[in-house]
Amino acid sequence: MSHTNKSSKSKNRLLTEIFFGVAGFTSLLGIGLIGLSDEADMKRVLEDDGYTEVQYTEIRSMACGQDDLYRTGFSAINTNDKKVTGAVCSGPFKGNTIRLD
Repeated sequence: MSHTNKSSKSKNRLLTEIFFGVAGFTSLLGIGLIGLSDEADMKRVLEDDGYTEVQYTEIRSMACGQDDLYRTGFSAINTNDKKVTGAVCSGPFKGNTIRLD
């Protein structure tokens, strides 16, 4: 194999590694900014706190803190029989937080 061919393969491999590295980093950054949802955990947390008629609404990316990976939106009936909306926020190494709108 000629030196030029090896150099070309090395360059192509480097470009591929850079591309996938940037794509992976961007994906992780996007998950961190937007967040994920955990419907089952949200429902458990709210029902344990006395909420009824709990419904998942959407990922609430702006409702939680920067350390929260899960940002699960909901609507429910609170202990005073009032309809409320909000998000259950949680992340690694921390508990759950119920945030009301």
